[in-house]
Amino acid sequence: MADPGDLTTLTNVKLYLGLAATTADVKLAYMITAVSAWIKSNLNRDILSASYTEKLSGTGGAQIMTANYPVTAITQVLVDGVDVTANAVCDGRRTISLIPPTGGAPLAGCSRFNRGVMNVVLNYTAGFTKIPFDLEHVACRIVAWGYKEADRIGQVSKSLGGAETVSFSQLSIPAWALDSLKNWKKVVG
Repeated sequence: MADPGDLTTLTNVKLYLGLAATTADVKLAYMITAVSAWIKSNLNRDILSASYTEKLSGTGGAQIMTANYPVTAITQVLVDGVDVTANAVCDGRRTISLIPPTGGAPLAGCSRFNRGVMNVVLNYTAGFTKIPFDLEHVACRIVAWGYKEADRIGQVSKSLGGAETVSFSQLSIPAWALDSLKNWKKVVG
């Protein structure tokens, strides 16, 4: 059975490898879960939508960056213990901004993340409802690469009838995979 955190599906990997519907299901399902866990660990973040609570230090500005992204909903924003959720908006990426209420004087603390130490509490939802296609494709390719590599674990080269020699990569993860994952890696927070 597929793990809910898998970044690709058995069907997609088998399609990519050109395998029949009943070939190697258990092995590939295991590899999908293992590769998905490795990718999430490498990215230092979850990709799928989840709820988060963060306690941050206010900067004195009208914006604050979240550790998780893209922010899709704001549940609660507290600044110095004052609930300013009604004035909070997200940009669809990783910034939450406070805007003063229209019509009337702004309430204390509602238009700025007041300077302070751990004085801001954010409750929000971030992540994707569906795995982005390019990330799913990378997961699929890594599983396929690992599946094909299993037949030659430890081999550096192989002689084919004395006339030809084939050399194999000794990388634990292909460079193209690491390059593809760079765009998704969490580097702040």
